[in-house]
Amino acid sequence: MIRPEVKAELRQNWMMRRLDEIISKDNPTRLLVHLDEIPTDLDIEFTSLFIKRVINLLNGSRSKWDGDNIKGFVALFEDNRLPWTSEDRMKVLSSVSTSQNMELLDVFVELLQIVLDKTHFDSKMNTKLGDYCAQWFRRIVNQIKESRKRSRANGYNYVYTVYQRLFTIYPILDDRRPIKNELLNIAEEEINPFEEAQIYAAAKDIGELSVKEILKSFSTIVQRKLGQSSWKADERLLKKIKLICDCEGRQIRVPNG
Repeated sequence: MIRPEVKAELRQNWMMRRLDEIISKDNPTRLLVHLDEIPTDLDIEFTSLFIKRVINLLNGSRSKWDGDNIKGFVALFEDNRLPWTSEDRMKVLSSVSTSQNMELLDVFVELLQIVLDKTHFDSKMNTKLGDYCAQWFRRIVNQIKESRKRSRANGYNYVYTVYQRLFTIYPILDDRRPIKNELLNIAEEEINPFEEAQIYAAAKDIGELSVKEILKSFSTIVQRKLGQSSWKADERLLKKIKLICDCEGRQIRVPNG
């Protein structure tokens, strides 16, 4: 006769295998539905299966990331019913930071905020966090660059968008100065090669980004470009200043002046 404890173990193993089969093809939206349907008194440790499925979806090349699935994914990532470990959360950040999917890249900052709120960091994890933030920023900048090539958008839009993306992540990094400095360096590396007219044209909109370090970084690029110019007449300098200030008339308005 099978002992009761053995029966219980066999039952649990069968239920785990069956649940794994049921959710093995779930997208994030369906996975969230199944999580809601599980009885609260179910006596098996099922939550690890949901975490494993989310990570597998991120690493799968055929996963479909439309708006609903993105929302479901973020909801699962912050759901307190799932005991995400620090290692699991960092795996998710790593996968998203190198994704080719723009929809996933767009939620990296939201995921990062969840990780910062729910995770205790040591020095090793802070180093990894810096790597993931830099990977994400370079990846999203490259995606924007490719999109610009396809749409033939002007350089001004690209210059502004790089700093606008930096603006979305910068404030939540708090006192993590090394990570912030690396992101600023990446932005400057991307913007420096652009023609000065394209950089000056972005000045007005970038001036609306209310982060002192970002404005200082862009100001450094502008000053460098001005210093590299050789003017034959004051009229050329005046044209540059008007372009920076987005002024067409005789009166010059200095943004944030």
